[in-house]
Amino acid sequence: MSKVLRIQEGGYKIIAKNGSEIKLDTGESGQVTIIGSLNVTGITNYVNVTDMQVEDNIIELNRGDKGIDGISRSLNDGQAGLMIQRGVNPDKYAAQMFFDEEISHYNPVLSTRVNGSFVLKNSNNDLVGLQINNIVTGSKNRNFSSLVVDLGNNGVLAVKITQNSTPYQDRISEPNDIPNLAYIRNYVAAEAGNALIEKMYRFKNVGGSFIKTNTGVQTYDTQAGDANTEVQISVSDLATTFKKVKFIVNNNGISIGDIAPPSASRILISGSVISTENTSSRSGVPFIISPTDGIINLESKITIKDTPPDDSDPLYLQGKSLIYTRSEQKTGGTGIYYVNQGSAGELISATKALVYGLIF
Repeated sequence: MSKVLRIQEGGYKIIAKNGSEIKLDTGESGQVTIIGSLNVTGITNYVNVTDMQVEDNIIELNRGDKGIDGISRSLNDGQAGLMIQRGVNPDKYAAQMFFDEEISHYNPVLSTRVNGSFVLKNSNNDLVGLQINNIVTGSKNRNFSSLVVDLGNNGVLAVKITQNSTPYQDRISEPNDIPNLAYIRNYVAAEAGNALIEKMYRFKNVGGSFIKTNTGVQTYDTQAGDANTEVQISVSDLATTFKKVKFIVNNNGISIGDIAPPSASRILISGSVISTENTSSRSGVPFIISPTDGIINLESKITIKDTPPDDSDPLYLQGKSLIYTRSEQKTGGTGIYYVNQGSAGELISATKALVYGLIF
């Protein structure tokens, strides 16, 4: 039969001997219900049940802390959080998830370091692992910010595969996959010093985003076993129009010319001979530099741009002779002038020389 104890006025207090125990025994299937708030004071509160269920969706810890700069340093060295016991084996240290006021991290929003970080460790102060699938940055309204990995002074960001499985570098296949050092070495470094790179491009910083430009280098053979090995260099900004220069290396030498916009001729370098090469007829006019006697042989016409009329005549340079042209002709009738150590003037034409010889 149920009984009700009603106190009409005032409170109700049970006092037992110091150090004694008060039990409410309803049996294993019974229940104690408290209507109203429950305030438990003391040193330790033990809850020894098989399953503990809490209806409230927010659990508040460290309530009433008087710390000004966060968690009071006198309370567990400025740490607060949860601790999970792992059995009776002394080597299985308790797992801890603490907020530690003494551990700082870089805040990308404030662009500075701030104190207070969550720490996963054990009671021996050894850091422990965390298994997750995704990390979402930014605030609740999806105002995403950068993901910053604060590695301190000596840390590295590494991918470790501890199980017998496919190496990480062999798993990289999608455009947004992050490569590791092994992947970069496999891609760039190759056997016998031959880099396995087909193209290289310049990236330009545009408003904080790196955009690939048309400036780059590409090397390839036109087909397997082809004698021509081509190197193309493209130069441009972000515009759609750009200029390409092609280097063709074969048994004849090195051929250099524009392919975008196309040019009718290229420069051919073969041994000590530099010549222009017609792209259709493959004929050329040589410009020969002798590696033995230092003589330059020209088998083509020479065009010299006239010195502007308002420019003064050039001066002699020590140990050098100078030839230049002007549009106006003087008594020599050629418009070709020279300067050397002893004299300066206009070269005379054959016709003027004959006339002057008859006169004088």
